[in-house]
Amino acid sequence: MTRIKAVKQKAILDVAESLGYSFRRLSGQIFEHPDHDSFRIFADTNTFKWFSRDIQGDVIDFVQLVAGVTFK
Repeated sequence: MTRIKAVKQKAILDVAESLGYSFRRLSGQIFEHPDHDSFRIFADTNTFKWFSRDIQGDVIDFVQLVAGVTFK
């Protein structure tokens, strides 16, 4: 397994929490950020979407967004 595949398999909710972000359960496998109700994590697909900013992606995209880093 490549490093990229290994990282993409990490639970996005766990990664968010390890980076200091908390999300509350909205319903089922959907979680929302307490300060930004349009910023949601979908645990069943291991993805996120920030509706008000039209930003979405997987765990790598999430880290790039919140940490302000790029992936190369």
